[in-house]
Amino acid sequence: MLVGKYPFTDYQLQFNYKIDGATQFSLFTHCLDSNNIAPNSAIEINLSSVPIKGYGAGSVIGLIKAPKILVANQWNTVFISSESNQLTVILNGITVANKLDYQNFQTGPLAIQFGGGKLEITNFSAIIPGRW
Repeated sequence: MLVGKYPFTDYQLQFNYKIDGATQFSLFTHCLDSNNIAPNSAIEINLSSVPIKGYGAGSVIGLIKAPKILVANQWNTVFISSESNQLTVILNGITVANKLDYQNFQTGPLAIQFGGGKLEITNFSAIIPGRW
């Protein structure tokens, strides 16, 4: 797991990624405890083709299930925005979460979980107000 050093409240991320069918890949946001990253202490967005507890690609684990979105063995584009305690997730042009309210997670670092398989990331863009 790769955990960011700085906490964020509002941000916009966009990147392209490619995985194979066995890759487990999630993005955690607003992590409350940097030493214990888990769905009950952060917001987890599944970006793999392997479902997590029934939540497929693009889903916000425990909060919203995405329609079936194919992500294995192709380039995918994800846009994630956090603004004023509302989360937006768009995967391959499909809006999964549109201003989803997440009052329990005020601020925290980002983390990437990667397990098994192959992962390529390109065209990474981040906008973090007040940081730079």
